[in-house]
Formats: sequence, C-alpha cells, structure tokens
Amino acid sequence: MDEEVNGNPVLKYIDAWKVFDHIISGLLLEWHEETDLRMIITRNFFSKSAMLVRSIFTLWDIKAFQECHILYRCLVERLFYLNKLFSENSFETYEEWSFMKQYDFFARVRADGRYKAQTDKLAPITETAKLRRAELRKKNVQWKEPKAKDIANSLGRDYLYLYGYDYSSMHIHPMANDGLQDYETVTTLRSGENFPSHETVLRNSLLVFWLLISDTLKHLNAIVSPTLNHFLVSYFENLEKDSQEYWIFYYQLIEMHKAKIPWFTLPTASQNDKD
Repeated sequence: MDEEVNGNPVLKYIDAWKVFDHIISGLLLEWHEETDLRMIITRNFFSKSAMLVRSIFTLWDIKAFQECHILYRCLVERLFYLNKLFSENSFETYEEWSFMKQYDFFARVRADGRYKAQTDKLAPITETAKLRRAELRKKNVQWKEPKAKDIANSLGRDYLYLYGYDYSSMHIHPMANDGLQDYETVTTLRSGENFPSHETVLRNSLLVFWLLISDTLKHLNAIVSPTLNHFLVSYFENLEKDSQEYWIFYYQLIEMHKAKIPWFTLPTASQNDKD
C-alpha cells in the first residue's frame, strides 16, 4: 500500500481524507449531548466542513475540478468565520443574526405572491419564531461578516486568502476560459492542450480542515491526549512529506474510542477563570 500511495499523491490524499473523516465522525458523536451554544455551533461547523471535504473528493472523481475549488473557498471561509467567533466570543450574537437573516428571507419569499404555489408548501412560521424575531428587532442585533483578507492577515496566514480564497473566487465568478477543460470532459473530445494538475486542491482542503480542528482545540483550551496530539502532528507531516506515521496513532485513537477514553477534555469554568 505504501508504495502505491507514495507513487501517486492523489491516492495518498484519498487515504488521508478517509482517515480524517473517520476521526471527525467519532469526535462529533462525542458531542451528541452537547447543550452549550458555543459547542453546538462549533460542532455544526465541523460537520459542514466534513461534508465539504467529502464533496470535494467526490467531485474530483468526476473531474469537476473547478467545482472542487469553489467548495474549497467555502471551507476556507468557515475557518475564517470560526476564528472570528472565538476571537470575539460572539457565538450568541452570531446565532441571533443567523436566525434573523433566515427568518427575513423566508418571510420575504412568502410575501411574494408570484411564488405562492411553492411557498404554500413551506411549514408555517411558528408564533415562537414571530415573537423571537420581534424581540431581536428591538434588541437591534448587529454582527458583521468577517472580511476574508483581514482575518487571514490577523492569523498570520495571508496565503489562505491570496492563494486560497481569492484564487478560488476566480472559479466562482465567470472567467473567459471557464469550461475549457470541462468541454473536453463532457464531449470526450481532446484538443491536445495540457491542463495543469489540480491535485493541490485535495491537499489544501485537508490542510484547511486540519487547521480548523487544531485552531478550535486551542481556542477551547482543550486538554488534548498525547495520542490525539501525535496524530495531528503526524497528519500534518503527511501532508507536507510522505510520512505515513499518522496511521499508528489513528488506530490508537480508534482503540481509545472503543474503550470510551476521551481524546481530549475541556477545562471547567473554574479552570478557564484561572487562565
């Protein structure tokens, strides 16, 4: 297996993705009973990010390379959002802002008579939701979406904006040569043009997902088990080099999960106060 993986970077990334996807699934299951808003939002960010990476690898299989970059941009944006939420501790305001944005959108759609046949199929707005929207209007909730460039610079990772977010934006906003490679894929005709390899989008997606997890554990002041720490360190090394050492710690984490030994613990409120 190692020889085949090392000979083909894409196979290495596919293996790495499957391992990380399994680890994230186990982590999310441990948060099933979570009631703290901060942790619920973090859990949701992890879940959506996991689905984005799954989708990127699925799209890769059908040679939808441009779409891989589009979803990669979505992944980077979630990294930026979560860092903003932790740095400002604005989870509650963000949840209220999100509720208002979604409520107002569906209210606007329902009020547009042109689409009554479709909106009549929607579940009615509950009285609880109406009352909450009225209360939040009085509260004048304000939450500003982060500017990608500013967040990247504040993290000391300008490359995430310059060569990730900004570059991927060129796959969202139409360019004159959009679809050139797709034309060959759809028609099976070949022009003889050599297209660049897109395999870096696989590596970079795994890297951003790794950053999302690593940054969050630091924001939470989590007490990380040595096994999880070794896994994260060796996983990063795998993305940078051809190291396969992370497999050892992956299997150890699985055994810990079976034995119901936590991979990390969160400090109590009193411990946080001391910090």
